[in-house]
Amino acid sequence: MADETERLAGFLYEIGLLKRYRRTGWLAWIDSSLAQLRTGSARRLAEQAQKTGSLDWLARALNGPGEP
Repeated sequence: MADETERLAGFLYEIGLLKRYRRTGWLAWIDSSLAQLRTGSARRLAEQAQKTGSLDWLARALNGPGEP
């Protein structure tokens, strides 16, 4: 379980960087990193992280819950 948590934490960190700074070669990295996640919950969390914008959390904090 610790291995999975470490892989997921690394993925979330890197996907955050990718959203801020588009770098070549990272799209292939995303696919290979997703393939390494073993649990369904880790995969779902990683997929959701890809769907959200890097500043979505700030918009929710400023606008309140339920607002985009």
